[in-house]
Order: sequence, then C-alpha cells, then structure tokens
Amino acid sequence: MLHEMEKLKMLAEQVYVSRPSKPCSARQIIPLVSIKTTKKMKDNKGGRPTVSPAEKLKYRIPVRLCTEDFYNLQAKAKAVGMTKTELARRAIIGCPIRQRLTAEQMDCIRKLSGMGNNLNQIARRANVEGYANVRSEYLYLADDIDKVIILLEDGGKDS
Repeated sequence: MLHEMEKLKMLAEQVYVSRPSKPCSARQIIPLVSIKTTKKMKDNKGGRPTVSPAEKLKYRIPVRLCTEDFYNLQAKAKAVGMTKTELARRAIIGCPIRQRLTAEQMDCIRKLSGMGNNLNQIARRANVEGYANVRSEYLYLADDIDKVIILLEDGGKDS
C-alpha cells in the first residue's frame, strides 16, 4: 500500500500557486497556477491507443448480394443499430446479435425501475410497521410489476 502511494506521488502533478505582489488591473493577465509534470506524463500525448497487428482490420472480402439479400442485411443492421459491415463481422465470429430496445421497451424498463424503488419503500415500511399494514400496497404493486414484465416479454406492444 505504501509502495503504491509513493508511485502515485511520483506521477502526480505538482501545482504551485503564485500570488502577484501588487494588485493586477483588468488588462493585466497573470497566470495563477503553473503546472509541472513528470517526464512520463509529457510523453503521453493522449489520443487513441495503438492497435496490435493481430487486431487491425486489414483484410477485405468483396461480397455480392442480390437486391433482396442486400435490403434484408440493411434492415437487420438498422434494427440492431450497427453498420452492415459490423453486423456481418459479428455474424462471422458467432456473436449473438440482438435488436436494440424499442422506445416502448425502454418505457417499460423505466416503469420497472420506479416500481422497484416503490417496492423498496414498501419493504422498509413493512419492517417498521409490520407486513399486515402494507400488504395491500405490496399486492397491488406486485400485480403491476407482473403486467409490465408480460408487456416486456411481448415486445413492448400494448395489447
């Protein structure tokens, strides 16, 4: 633990605050903070990390599709929210491809989140007051949760 703290101290930036000896006017700009960094921090220019040669996407495979197949691929890519190339790449390596959540499904998830919060509040009250006092609220909320879960399983469509 102490060794890690020493490493952090060595890598941390040192900040020096200098105060002007006399008050500055509105036109005068005096830097209040000067930052000195270690050599290791100066070498790191930021940006995207380099990709190893094994991970680089350097091979191309031209594929010809009929009109129907092309539009099917385009529709599936739009439904899952990725490019046609990324969809094909993931299909080749065997990744499961799932559709994006619809607005109705997101709404159901928000409702479930709120109901979970309400259920926690009911559980707190049950611990304080006793289960018999909050039983009706619990049963009502449990019924609502079941309805929302069924709605999510049906794809978010109101029926």
